[in-house]
Amino acid sequence: MTFLSFFDRQLFMARRPRIHFPGALYHVITRGNRRQGIFLDEKDLEKFLAYIVDYKYRHPFRLYAYALMKNHLHLLMEVEETPLSRIMQSLLFRYTRYFNRRYGEVGHLFQGRYKAIVCDKDAYLLELVRYIHLNPVRAKIVKSPEDYGWTGHLRGRNKITFTFYHFLSALNQSLVKSYNSIPDLHRDNVY
Repeated sequence: MTFLSFFDRQLFMARRPRIHFPGALYHVITRGNRRQGIFLDEKDLEKFLAYIVDYKYRHPFRLYAYALMKNHLHLLMEVEETPLSRIMQSLLFRYTRYFNRRYGEVGHLFQGRYKAIVCDKDAYLLELVRYIHLNPVRAKIVKSPEDYGWTGHLRGRNKITFTFYHFLSALNQSLVKSYNSIPDLHRDNVY
């Protein structure tokens, strides 16, 4: 195989389709194009959460955790019948359209394709929730997750709250007990 034929093959290969099956748990990460801000004020954050609520009714899914940061976001989602790709395409397209109209911008808001990591719910659910809700602490924006209002943390102050506890109780009581047994989500060595 020559270098050119290898290069041509790499250049024209299609992207792999996303893995989809009902009950799949995904850690979704996307960031602003060129790491630019995607949420410039609270109105933007509220609008994005409102879009999540809207798409949750259109295409049912479970949202276990989220963190909306200035230039990126994390979502921990379990899909049902609608593939994640359809939900995310609609959500990100709609938010981009809102953002571009509001700020007089054109073009891409998000950098490339979002990352979606398929996760094992039984083994990693609680750890992923902790990781996502501690994102503002790790970024040194706040000292504890309670102080940042744009995550799904139980004590968050969001106007639209997705309580993780509600979703755990829908799954099973042993997960609720496990979550409640964590003394304090931010008191481990993450600072």
